Amino acid sequence: MDTPELADLTARWIEGWVRCRPGSGARRVDGGWEVAVVGSQKRHVETVLVEPDPALLEAYAAPAAAEPGRWVSVLTVAPRTDPVPAGLELLLDREQMMSAPLAVLVAEEAPGTHPRDLLLDASSTRCRLTLLDGDEVAARGTVGLYGTTAVFDQIGTEEAHRRRGHGSRLMAALGAWAVEHGAREGVLVASVEGQALYTRLGWSTAAHLATFRGSGVSAPG
Repeated sequence: MDTPELADLTARWIEGWVRCRPGSGARRVDGGWEVAVVGSQKRHVETVLVEPDPALLEAYAAPAAAEPGRWVSVLTVAPRTDPVPAGLELLLDREQMMSAPLAVLVAEEAPGTHPRDLLLDASSTRCRLTLLDGDEVAARGTVGLYGTTAVFDQIGTEEAHRRRGHGSRLMAALGAWAVEHGAREGVLVASVEGQALYTRLGWSTAAHLATFRGSGVSAPG
């Protein structure tokens, strides 16, 4: 994937991501996007840059270093090896942006197959699913739509319910909903823990993500 392709995929990811989180928004800035984040205790603004040169990254490092809650994320085709910009500290450097044709997700089970244990909260561009195991919440996740792109967000399985196939089933259900609403491609950012699951489900790495914040800022609880 070259830089223009990554920039296009990133734009679609951001547009879908803000649909996953009502109240959030994004605007274009030099070299990327500025995302206003609603509902997070740790960040309120995140600048997302695609393959920035050192000078551009340094330009965004200064306001992030001075303002608690302002993060800078960098997407690159290859993992970054450059030094951490002055004034910043590295929060995350092993996350990956991943993509997949949605057909690979929908082979297992669709929403409504077991209505007693799949709880759906949906609008025209967003669906949040809660998967129950008996009376307990086992897993949750959200998908937001932007054109034919579906962005998956906040996918998680509760500790006591892991390794039971809930993550696969949740992804299949979210994927089926997205396909029913016109989506064809899925995009997400995977944590280190989630990468093995997504790879097994047919997702592939599109980019590597590094996230920074001001080195003098302590994260709220």
